[in-house]
Amino acid sequence: MKLNFRSFTLQSFFLSLLSLFMMGSFVAFLINPSLFDGPFFDGFRATADFLSASRFLPFIILGMPTLSGFLRLIFNQSSLTLKDEILLITDILIIAIIMMIYPNVLAGPLRFEFNSVFNFGFSLQINMLSYIFILLAAILWFFVMMYAHEYMKKENHTRRFYVFLSLSYASTMGIFMAGDLLTLFFLYELMTLFTYILVLHNQTKNAIEAGTEYLFLGILGGFSIFIALTLIYPITGSFAFVGAHDLLASEGPAKYFIALLLFMGFGMKAGMVPLHVWLPKAHPVAPAPASSLLSGIMIKVGVFGLIQSFIYFYLPDPFTSRQGLQLLGSILIWLSLITMLFGAFFAFMQVDFKRLLAYSSISQIGFVVLGIGVAMVQGEKGGPGLAGAIMHGFNHALFKSLLFMVVGMVYIKTHEIDMRKLGGLRKKMPITFVVSLIASLSIMGMPLFNGFVSKTVLHHAIADAAKYQSSAYLWAEGLFILASVGTVAYFIKMNKMVFFGDLPPALEGITFKARSVYAPMILMALSLFLLGVFPRFLSETMIVPYLQTLSFDPEFTVYGTLNIAFFGASELWLILGIWAGGIGVYVLSMKYKWDQVKFPPWLHLEYLILFPLSALMHGLLNLIDKDHDVMDLPTYQSYQVRNYKRTFKDHLVAFTDTLNRKYESLFIKSDALIYAIGLTLMVIVLSIFAILN
Repeated sequence: MKLNFRSFTLQSFFLSLLSLFMMGSFVAFLINPSLFDGPFFDGFRATADFLSASRFLPFIILGMPTLSGFLRLIFNQSSLTLKDEILLITDILIIAIIMMIYPNVLAGPLRFEFNSVFNFGFSLQINMLSYIFILLAAILWFFVMMYAHEYMKKENHTRRFYVFLSLSYASTMGIFMAGDLLTLFFLYELMTLFTYILVLHNQTKNAIEAGTEYLFLGILGGFSIFIALTLIYPITGSFAFVGAHDLLASEGPAKYFIALLLFMGFGMKAGMVPLHVWLPKAHPVAPAPASSLLSGIMIKVGVFGLIQSFIYFYLPDPFTSRQGLQLLGSILIWLSLITMLFGAFFAFMQVDFKRLLAYSSISQIGFVVLGIGVAMVQGEKGGPGLAGAIMHGFNHALFKSLLFMVVGMVYIKTHEIDMRKLGGLRKKMPITFVVSLIASLSIMGMPLFNGFVSKTVLHHAIADAAKYQSSAYLWAEGLFILASVGTVAYFIKMNKMVFFGDLPPALEGITFKARSVYAPMILMALSLFLLGVFPRFLSETMIVPYLQTLSFDPEFTVYGTLNIAFFGASELWLILGIWAGGIGVYVLSMKYKWDQVKFPPWLHLEYLILFPLSALMHGLLNLIDKDHDVMDLPTYQSYQVRNYKRTFKDHLVAFTDTLNRKYESLFIKSDALIYAIGLTLMVIVLSIFAILN
């Protein structure tokens, strides 16, 4: 048989082998650096030293995906293979650069200051936390781009999709490298705009509605961060992360208000309850590659922002006093538990494949934020909590991206994501089935897979909080286990509905010949297994070295992260109990049809939020336009209170438009009064802050 070297399948196979060789070499170096001593490797070390010392390093990492995205616009549609090759080769180079600078980052953070820009200047840094996230993002983007080649052939507007996907990649990497809050905020806003285009890619009514809601909440989250910026700068005199804690510590109640703003801003992007409402709507309408990256990497931007805020603004160095740190941590713990249980419950209730995974992402982000909360509560003993948070964020990115690839494969073959219309696909899609099983076992916490490792670290961290801080956290440990039971139950349901049972007659003839999609899926599935078989690898090489640069007790960090008997009897008995509970919940649900229960509208979170807002807008519209001089009666009736799904922004626009059109002349004549009232209110607010501080 003659090989066609212009075939993307063959080219992607060679690129997969190259990536596997690079990653294998990198892992070998992390395990035993002495293997790479000698003159042959001196050139690599010299290159790494040169890049680390160069001010252009961050611009190389950020510029390459941006350039490759715009290069796609140059080639016509017949050059589709060449376009995707450019993206993949570019990302291979980025991965190589990131791997090369590991020893330099391990030796100390790489900082890049540009003080003369925009008066305030901006800064970028690569410390070990940044390194973990940019390495993860680069590897995932490589696999998703390889997968997207076949998937996006069936989509329209592919040029636009890839351009904005590349810009989203660059802005996300920039966020992970941000050296100050202003730079992080600016890139955060850019990422929101770029990913908005990905969400509404299909331009259907649902996609436009989901995209608009995502953009609205994204801007609202960005505005919360911006307000925090305006409060932090007068206190610290800069937007820099370094040194901010000592200046904020003496600010009394103001620092808690800043914490609330930062939580709202980053919690929205992470998908924390009750700021999650965009996520279950965005995933079903976005193409599978976009969903894979949205859940795998982009919601980690919120997690990263929360970790950065905690470390730089609220983590004392040394732990002379906690000054409310335990209160903030306790709030985060209970909010994270609500998020975990809420996400697990609604994931179990779904029949839409993508919505199930979206609610699952909400639940798993709860696990991550739990670790951050435990770290705050535990103080100097908080290292294991933060280690578990970082580790589970890393692991979740891998297995959830893989699961969205599975959804994409099912959709390519069947054009269906309603699980009630699927079944028996393990015979038609054996590779996809095995990959789905591995990813599901990982997220369910099965031993020998990566999810088990991070959940075990988190479980030990919350148990330590109950031991050293308060017995109330025993309840938190119980809810943690309950959420894990729910995870097992809804993934059993998912795999049963999609891959087991009888194959529907309509799906008997499905075929799919492209093989390039399987290489990234198999390699990602392999990584889930290897990280589970070697449970200390990620912690030893990256996470613990980073935590030891912070003010946590180094001995306790090592004890609570590396000295866990992952495959001890107690851990295996616990996971056996969780699995038994999950299977029991699933069996009882199938018997009594729990997952088919329909809840009244007033129990929906959307109703609880939008109904009072709709009532308020309805009353205000009636108040200012009783005679319907501006808004005619049929239009006004469309804003009835019962129409709560008309979003708040639509009501707000209608209200402000009516107010402006009816009282425009009065406003023009009363400018001076308006300005005076505004200035008075500003003075009052500033006075209150002065008194509180």
